[in-house]
Amino acid sequence: VISGFVSGVAQPANPTNTGANAVALYDQMPNSLAYASGYTVDNQACRPNTAPTAVLTASPTSGFAPLTVTFDGSGSSDPDTAAPADTIASYRFDFGDGTSTTQSTPTTTHSYANPGAYSAALTVTDSRGAVSTNSAQQIITVNGQPDLIVSNLVASNSNPKLNEKVKFSATITNIGKTQALASKTQFLLDGTTQIGLIDTPLLAPGASAPVSVTWTAKAKRGTHTIKATADKTTLVSESNETNNDKSITISIL
Repeated sequence: VISGFVSGVAQPANPTNTGANAVALYDQMPNSLAYASGYTVDNQACRPNTAPTAVLTASPTSGFAPLTVTFDGSGSSDPDTAAPADTIASYRFDFGDGTSTTQSTPTTTHSYANPGAYSAALTVTDSRGAVSTNSAQQIITVNGQPDLIVSNLVASNSNPKLNEKVKFSATITNIGKTQALASKTQFLLDGTTQIGLIDTPLLAPGASAPVSVTWTAKAKRGTHTIKATADKTTLVSESNETNNDKSITISIL
C-alpha cells in the first residue's frame, strides 16, 4: 500500500492501472495537507512465487507387454491464486524407461515394450517459472508373456509306403519373456484328422522340448500335409497366438 499525493492531489481510491505494469507516482505531503487515502499497487514481479504441486495418475498401472498407459497430470495445482493467478504452464512426464516428454497439456500416453517395473514421474512448471519439487510418481509394472512356436517339424520318412509307420517329431520352443505352463501339441493330417495330442512340458524362456507321434500311413496314396500346433488347447496365455503352427508334406507311395 502506497499512501500520499500525486502532484499535491489526494488519491481517493485505487488507480485503474493495476497489475504487473502499474506505476505509482507520489511525493511527500506538501503544504501540511492531511492524509486522505491510499491505494494498492500490485507488482507481479515482486510477488512471492510458490512452487506448484504436481499430481500424477496412471491407468492401467500393470499389464502384459506391450502395455499402453495413459498418464494424467490434470490434478496438479498452483497455490498462488490471487489475481492474476498462476497457472500450470508445462508438464514434464518422465516414463522411467529413459524417455520423456514436455508439453502444455496434462495428459499423454506411453507404450512399454519390455517387461519390468518403471517409475514414472511428473514435474510441472507454473506460468512464472516455478517448478514443482514434490514427488509425483506412479509405478508401472509390465509383465512378460510366454510365446510358443513349433521351431522344427520333421518326418522319419517323407515317402512312406501305404500302411508303413511314420514318426513325426516337433520341437516346441518358448520364445517369450516368461515361463510357459505345460501345454498340448496337436498333430493334424490334411487339416481335418487329428493323429496326436501330445503333452508338452513347462518351458522356461528360451527353452525347447521335443514332442512326437507315430502314425500308420493309412491315407490314400499321394501328397498329404502334416501340421503341428503348439498349445492347441490354449492352456497358455501367449504374447502372440498366431505363430503356433508349422507344416510339412509327405507323399504316400
